[in-house]
Amino acid sequence: MRSGTTGTVVTGVVTIAVVGYALAMALVAIAVATTGDSNALGMLLLFGPRWLLVFPWLLLVPLAFRKSWRLVLITLVGATVTLFSVSGFEVPTLRALRNGAGGGKTLRVVTYNTDRSVALASRIVTDMLAWDADVIVMQDCA
Repeated sequence: MRSGTTGTVVTGVVTIAVVGYALAMALVAIAVATTGDSNALGMLLLFGPRWLLVFPWLLLVPLAFRKSWRLVLITLVGATVTLFSVSGFEVPTLRALRNGAGGGKTLRVVTYNTDRSVALASRIVTDMLAWDADVIVMQDCA
């Protein structure tokens, strides 16, 4: 086999790998956005380790740099889709950093055992406002 033929084959394999993985990640991004938790595939995509899907780009990006600038553009778009749309990576904003939040969303949950409290019944609205919770679970356990 001649050296030119080998280079053409390698370029073809790299092109198929880059374009194929970019298309696969676009389909996964669409599936994550549309199926959500409505079926088993959506649940797997939402709660599985999606961040692992970024790692193939660590191999594909350098290979694309060696072959073609068009492949580099495809890898950059594909890696961006994978990182943000598939893996759910978020860039923290300056406001979130100033407020001490790492850019992620927080959920404040309060659970309260009322134990049939008469005192609680008279101040429940005031307490609920003071808790400033997203979810309040109240139970009546004796």
